[in-house]
Order: sequence, then structure tokens, then C-alpha cells
Amino acid sequence: MNVASSKSSPRSCRSTEAEASLPILYNLPPILTDVNKDTLEIAHVLSLNIVDYFKLSIDEQLAKVGELNEIVRLSEQFRKAEAAGRLLKIATGDGIALVFYNTPEEPAQCAMEISHALKDNVRLGLRMGIYSGPVSGVADVNARPNVGAAAINMAQRVMDCGDAGHILLSHRVAQDLEHFESSCTTLALSR
Repeated sequence: MNVASSKSSPRSCRSTEAEASLPILYNLPPILTDVNKDTLEIAHVLSLNIVDYFKLSIDEQLAKVGELNEIVRLSEQFRKAEAAGRLLKIATGDGIALVFYNTPEEPAQCAMEISHALKDNVRLGLRMGIYSGPVSGVADVNARPNVGAAAINMAQRVMDCGDAGHILLSHRVAQDLEHFESSCTTLALSR
């Protein structure tokens, strides 16, 4: 997979004010994480999207989403964060947003694990974006825990600048990852 910071992406990724004001709705399953409604927390969001999803038939869409869900659930980083109760999973229709609460290394490691799992899978075109920012707890329309903040929207915008096979990082996440001693350092330095 190609890895780059969204700052150096070759594609233009500008949105209009009208697009920025549009709400994004998420249909959430029950989650393990209790989201604190009284304070802001810094979260690290991995946004994943199936490229050309809407060009597929309904049956193909369902099959691709199922395949993506399976691959994501097999990620070791996903399982660790879920077991610790520090992961919010948001279905976005054509992908997933994963909200991690400890370090920016978590979504980066998860993205690399997913990328590795997709290495030989040419059928599932996937792009990913990572952004860190403040979130606060809210209840969704079904009175289930959710988060409200620009962090999810910004992770989606970072991701939208990429093509199939790309993992894009916001400039801030790339800087933060340079401080970690792990394989994620390579991800940050590839920008």
C-alpha cells in the first residue's frame, strides 16, 4: 500500500463550506466504550472506505462490506483496543470509522495490519485516512453512545484524498508518529 501525508497528496482535496456544514449520520451497534459526555477527549480516528462502492450491485456491496468487516475484526490492534473497551466502531455504509483513545500509533498499526491482510486481495479496493482531534460523547438517535466532533469528518476528508491502496495521515498524525519507536515510524516518514 502507498502511504503518504494528506499534505503531500497529489490529488486536490478541497471541500466547500456547504459540504462542511452537512451532517453525517452513523448507524451504530452497541459499543463497549463509555463515552464521557462532559469532557473533550483526544481521539485517533481511522477512516476506511471501499473505493467505487456505489458502482457495485447491492449484492456486491453487501459482500464487500462483509469482507471488510471480517478483515478489520482480525486485526490484532482492533482486538486489543476492543478488549480494553477503548474502541468505538462506526459503520459508514461504504466503510468504517474506528475511534481509538490511547495513541495515534493504534490506528496506524491497525491500518498497516489491514493493509497487510489485503496485500493479495485485488478485489477489495480500500483507502484509509488517519486524523487525531477532540471528541465528546453524545447519544445517537437510538440513545446509544456516539461521539460528536470534527475528528471523524476530518479523518474522512484525509481518506478522501487517497486512492485504493493508500493510507493517508494528517500532518499532525505524521508528526506524532515520528516520536514512536515502532514500524509506524516508517509510515510517518513515508509522507
